[in-house]
Amino acid sequence: DLLYFIRTKGTNPFSDGWRHLRFMFLYSPLYLFLLPGATMLILGLTLTILLTLGPISINGFKLDLHPMFLGALLTMLGAQVIFFGFFAKGYAIKIGVTRSSTFYKKIERVFTLERMLIIGAIIMLVGGGLAISIVYKWVSMNFGELFEIRKSLIALTLIVLGLQTIFSGFLSTTIFSEAAI
Repeated sequence: DLLYFIRTKGTNPFSDGWRHLRFMFLYSPLYLFLLPGATMLILGLTLTILLTLGPISINGFKLDLHPMFLGALLTMLGAQVIFFGFFAKGYAIKIGVTRSSTFYKKIERVFTLERMLIIGAIIMLVGGGLAISIVYKWVSMNFGELFEIRKSLIALTLIVLGLQTIFSGFLSTTIFSEAAI
């Protein structure tokens, strides 16, 4: 009987609450992954793009390199968390915990392994091209002092995003495909 169980076993509001919250999060990738990931990605891209050409002032606050680093970090984290969200949703569909939506089916059809490899390679090549241009400039200056932090940060961010996209494409294939091997 329930009252006997509560008296003998007791309840722990923290662990019971955590177990309930954990259950809700794990079965709702939208709230656990996609919304926070999209927020981070949008905020990160906004900061990075705004600061690409140089420092800006907003209401007397000067934003320069440090917020740009934060923007790059948020961009990379946001992209990865979004990928995790799609993987979690795909896995939940595959094991029968949830049903697929029309939107999710479109995502599955559009972002095939081949397309993700191409997108990732393009993003990575743009970042690599920027990195090569930085090295070229450094060499042409006889390896002297170089101040290309903004360009370097963009190159690094693009290279990481490209690699994340490529490897996420391979992982999504193992999750979504019946015959991944």
